[in-house]
Amino acid sequence: MELKSFSSLSLYDSFLRAMALSGILVKKIPIKSDGNVFYDILTYSPYNVCEICPDCMNGVDLEDGEWGVIGCVIVVSFIHDGKTHVVKEVLQTIDKEKKSVSYNVIGGDIMDAFKTFLITVDVDTSEEESFVTLTFQYEKLDENLDAAESLMDFCVKVIADMENYYLAKSI
Repeated sequence: MELKSFSSLSLYDSFLRAMALSGILVKKIPIKSDGNVFYDILTYSPYNVCEICPDCMNGVDLEDGEWGVIGCVIVVSFIHDGKTHVVKEVLQTIDKEKKSVSYNVIGGDIMDAFKTFLITVDVDTSEEESFVTLTFQYEKLDENLDAAESLMDFCVKVIADMENYYLAKSI
């Protein structure tokens, strides 16, 4: 039986390739409206985002489970870069005290570019100014794709639309 040598260079190359495919993208967005509303909608009633952002959100449907319960499966249809996209996600974590929620993407168009994709939304209302922080943790299928940045820009726009909607309602 012949044993093949395993070079440390190939291990290093594999490590570098894995690092090029994996990424974390974070965006902290200041908001003036009530941060608790953002947390509540994004955790317990994400279907309301369609009413708030009708130009970019086609639908948010519950496929399995109950709204706002860990393990529920949600299908989101949205318009980005002039195309309709569908994402299927599982509500993975809820932390009421920290106002944090995360969704693990398990299907849809986004999985054409990513092996894994986790979206975390943290709402910070502890300071004088409130913030919504979006975090994407992902592993790309191709190191040449920059889809995460484009999706982050889209999500920032949705947060801005939500902000404008609630500021207009508070007048």
